[in-house]
Amino acid sequence: MTAEINHNELKEHIRKAYKTEIALFVTGTMGIGKSDTIKQTTKDIATDKNMEFVEGWEEGKFGLIDIRLSQFNPEDLKGLPMFDTVKELTKWLLPEILPRSGKGIMFFDELNLATPSIQAAAYQLILDKKLGSYKLPDGWAIISAGNGTEDNANTYELPAPLANRFAHVKLNPPTVDDWTQWAVANNINKNIITYLNFKKSYLYKFDNNSNDVAFPTPRSWAFASRMIEGETDEKNVQRYIASAVGDAVAREYIAYHKMAAQLDIDKMIKNPKDFKNPEDINVSYAIAGGLAERYNINPKLLKNICQIFQILKPEFTVISMKLCKAYKPRTFNSDILKLPEWDKLSKEYSKYLM
Repeated sequence: MTAEINHNELKEHIRKAYKTEIALFVTGTMGIGKSDTIKQTTKDIATDKNMEFVEGWEEGKFGLIDIRLSQFNPEDLKGLPMFDTVKELTKWLLPEILPRSGKGIMFFDELNLATPSIQAAAYQLILDKKLGSYKLPDGWAIISAGNGTEDNANTYELPAPLANRFAHVKLNPPTVDDWTQWAVANNINKNIITYLNFKKSYLYKFDNNSNDVAFPTPRSWAFASRMIEGETDEKNVQRYIASAVGDAVAREYIAYHKMAAQLDIDKMIKNPKDFKNPEDINVSYAIAGGLAERYNINPKLLKNICQIFQILKPEFTVISMKLCKAYKPRTFNSDILKLPEWDKLSKEYSKYLM
């Protein structure tokens, strides 16, 4: 069974694969960030080496060459044959995409979606870092990725000799906590972040027996975020959300935020001693998200927010604290630790600041 890992562990695995020059194959379902994680880790390695990151390859720079093999023909990788009239030999004109210098990662995405003939063209390059007379320069590593067989993606099984030249890992979908940190750092719409902390099962929801073409994944939520940014018309928001993640999810999203919009979070923060726990669990989720959003806008409100944390049910205080920390990862701990209200909260909640 292939080792299952999370996104942070995948970053570590990519670094190790680059350092040890061992090819790595990453399997994972669609839309969970395989490609994004590989790209970001390549950028991080470039930073560690004090090298400029580029997409492609350049002399003296650290590159990421993204090769989508399912879109290639065999000659796209092998090059075109040309007859050398002087030597009376056939030579291959190699494609520009293959690096001649620099360092970096050659990323074969969708490897198991490529037909066997395309896989065969890449076989020698992946196994031996050679392709005919071409040799991959030192300082380049090979990472591959592909969908799982359960994704209805028409994958082709890798030949055993090729599969055996890779170390293999399976990337699991991110948890909502991990995704929230990524989402805040990547400017995902705050209403989507709040909603998915309420409806965690909708971060990734794929049914391979369904004919629906729009369904929730981290990638499709990112699409939804970009489409609704700046939109105020409710019908447009619902339509855009539905186009990315499906109609049923979009209806629930709108219903949740209609309810949340009726809450006077500012009044709660202004008069924290008057706060009472709502009976409706949906309202509690909305309050937790609303408190975190207000802290993100104005960190000085944290003192009063902490007074509400003392009353709010623990599970929602935890959610709100995690959101606060995601919004302000560098300052939330120091902000809350200096408040006298923290003395009453610390015993139960200090572990969530670690």
